[in-house]
Amino acid sequence: MTGTKEQEIIHEYTALINKYINGEMSASDFSLQYIEKFKNDDDPISDDTYWILQHLFAEADAYCEPEIREDVRDAIGEEELTEAAREASVQLEQRLAKLDN
Repeated sequence: MTGTKEQEIIHEYTALINKYINGEMSASDFSLQYIEKFKNDDDPISDDTYWILQHLFAEADAYCEPEIREDVRDAIGEEELTEAAREASVQLEQRLAKLDN
């Protein structure tokens, strides 16, 4: 799928990601909201967009608060989550540019 609906979906995810990157929400809040949105989003999107969102979903799912991080296997911290969010934001902007052409 390409076109305006996919662009709309990308804009929604980008807005959420940018709120986190810009410090408008905590890592915990972002992780919870992103996971919830991704799990409940049943709109069709292209494979390219899906894999960008899926990768960030895996990172958001792996995020744990510092108090329990050492007790959780394969847990990541805020720094890793922020890096994954920045990477996803760039990739989603690139997807939008492709869809605009």
